Amino acid sequence: MSDDAISDDATPDDAIPDPETGEGMDDALTALRDRLLEEVMINVAFDGWTDRSLADAARMTGTDSALLVAAFPDGIEDVVLHLHDWADRQMLAALEAEGEAFHAHGVTERVEMAVMARLDALAPHKEAVRRGLVLVVAPRVGSRSTRAAVRTVDRIWRACGDTATDFNHYTKRLLLLSVLGKTLVCWLGDSSEDHAATRRFLRRRLAEVTRLGKLAGRAGVLGRVAEAPWRAAAKLRRRAVGGV
Repeated sequence: MSDDAISDDATPDDAIPDPETGEGMDDALTALRDRLLEEVMINVAFDGWTDRSLADAARMTGTDSALLVAAFPDGIEDVVLHLHDWADRQMLAALEAEGEAFHAHGVTERVEMAVMARLDALAPHKEAVRRGLVLVVAPRVGSRSTRAAVRTVDRIWRACGDTATDFNHYTKRLLLLSVLGKTLVCWLGDSSEDHAATRRFLRRRLAEVTRLGKLAGRAGVLGRVAEAPWRAAAKLRRRAVGGV
């Protein structure tokens, strides 16, 4: 990853963050990460998710070693994790482009549209996604990948208008996390036109978890009702001994 070569495609001056002032730091780094990621995904077909692929991407984009380290301090592991964020942003942009038409649908339909928009963004890079699965389950990357997946489902629910902060907030995200994983596996093996088979699979899974979510929501309410006397007793006990 020490290649300093500058190509004709060198990173433009206005895309380089100013380390002195911090001006444009986040946006410029995100743009740089996106460019490097897109080049890496081309190289992955030949060299896999390796530091060699990243070094080639740096050379193709004219990124020097200092900027490369600033963008991806942990090398290729950071790149494959950035793919999560890149796909999320492509998904959100696609949903925003739908405008009012998106919000005119029911919640389940909106979730379906969000998941498929994310997969559509990844479709040109399906082989890179397939190869990346080996890396994201590695011990050094696995926990970070899980956090990224949790962030994805949270972004989907928020894009779909979910504002729940109670028991349902966590239930919805856990259920959708499971659906995303299963749907991704289906999508990787799907050769149908416009991934129609994946859409049917996703629709069935969402119908299942909608039912489960309703049951879990009822169980949560019942559980809180059942626990209420014990919570009240504990509170009285704390007061009796001078607690809060």
